[in-house]
Amino acid sequence: MSQLLNINEDDISSVTVLKGSAGTAIYGLKGENGVIEVSTRKSLLPFNILTQKATNMMTYIYFAGLCVMLIYLMTQIFWLVRIRQRSTHMEMEDGVRVYDTDVPVPFSFGNSIFIPAGMEKDVREDVFLHESKHLSHRHYRKLCLMQLMLTIGWFNPFVWLFTNEHKLQQEMEVDQDVMDSGRNRELYQMNLLKMCLKNNSWVQIMPAFGSSVIKKRILFMNNWKPSKTATLRISVAFLILLLMLGTTAFVTFRTKVDKCPIDGVWTTEWIRNTDQKEELVPGLAGNAFYGNDMMMNFTWFSRYNGVNMRFNFSGEPQVWQDGNIYDYKGDKMDIKLMDDGMKFRKRFKRTPKMTNLVDGSDVTEQWRRVEPDKDVLRILHALYTAGQDKSRNVYGIWQENIDTVQYLSNYFVANKDIYARFTIWQEPDSYWCSAGGWCGDFRILADDRVFMSDRTSTVVWHDKDSMTLIIPRDSGILEPHIYYRSKLPDRFLRCLTAAEGYE
Repeated sequence: MSQLLNINEDDISSVTVLKGSAGTAIYGLKGENGVIEVSTRKSLLPFNILTQKATNMMTYIYFAGLCVMLIYLMTQIFWLVRIRQRSTHMEMEDGVRVYDTDVPVPFSFGNSIFIPAGMEKDVREDVFLHESKHLSHRHYRKLCLMQLMLTIGWFNPFVWLFTNEHKLQQEMEVDQDVMDSGRNRELYQMNLLKMCLKNNSWVQIMPAFGSSVIKKRILFMNNWKPSKTATLRISVAFLILLLMLGTTAFVTFRTKVDKCPIDGVWTTEWIRNTDQKEELVPGLAGNAFYGNDMMMNFTWFSRYNGVNMRFNFSGEPQVWQDGNIYDYKGDKMDIKLMDDGMKFRKRFKRTPKMTNLVDGSDVTEQWRRVEPDKDVLRILHALYTAGQDKSRNVYGIWQENIDTVQYLSNYFVANKDIYARFTIWQEPDSYWCSAGGWCGDFRILADDRVFMSDRTSTVVWHDKDSMTLIIPRDSGILEPHIYYRSKLPDRFLRCLTAAEGYE
């Protein structure tokens, strides 16, 4: 009850009271007198964690979008070349090449103006004047630059908005030049309307007479007053866009630069109490994986043929941020790197939740970087991907029908050629998660018989989502286990992601 007094009432999301069988079903014997469940709004973790898998996925998505935009840009350039090849060179006017083309909308690019064949004389004069103003301002160069920036920053909505606004500014700039040359405003605007109705081009890197933003352009020509600061505003907006692109690129790729120095696979060289000189070599073989802000240990007590082994598993979040590593409580961990990152020492206080040794003893461990055990990787991968293959009914994740032990859950996992039977233990007051059990080779002999490591077990199906697995023991006793189709706890799966980069 004293722990409840330490919870800020503003952090409480809901309070649930479980009585009788409801409390016992979830919490076992400790819940038979009733349970008060308090759900808080805040996570125990002090940071918003972006896992390596999520970072990789975002990177793949970005480069996929980049490839699509590059293909789109190259296709536009190719289409412009094709249009020029199909067009007929008619004349040179004021140093500008003029082409007759079958494209319904006039446009300009480079030092050339493309005008639809058979255009009326008064419309042609407006078109030529408009496009020649585009060429004098070198607008096609700016449009190519904007399209390249759009390709790089395709995921940023502000880049799209800025590109559209920049095109509108170009058209308004040219329209004002035409008005200043003394052209008839109403006739020019009517010609714009005619061209706009024919504009169906998807090529974005060419200035076009019949721009689809015709309404804004006409309003601009009828109401616009020259501003001396227009160029300055466009320049400032362009600099802001470059700053946004640079910031976005920095945030996107920062995780690759700021890599945690203990990412990888390790094994324990020795352990000792800090106040003692004697170093103890661990009696169990194992791998420790660090990745995705998780530390996960996998050790085995015994090993037989190939992948068959009895194992222990444990893990918890250890967040790398700003050059330091923090545990799930947000406390900075005492870790010292040595030998150019090939070893590190870790100092911490041992607690009964981690071992059966005396609470509070100060411990130092030394770890050495190693290659991951291939069989361990197979097991971890089988656990993480279990349930994806549904070609056989027994494949998947099964939870045993027991609820008498608090915080414990028994599971049976079958994934193609590997099985695992283990118990998961989750510390309710932290993110610590551990498991222990057996794993090994797995084969389906028939619908009601499976081979696991060194013996054949019988499967009695109740329905497609429940079964009894009867395992023969060396003593001759047949041991039945009732399982229901389920899923692995999220905390357990989160621990497995520490080894994701090695699968």
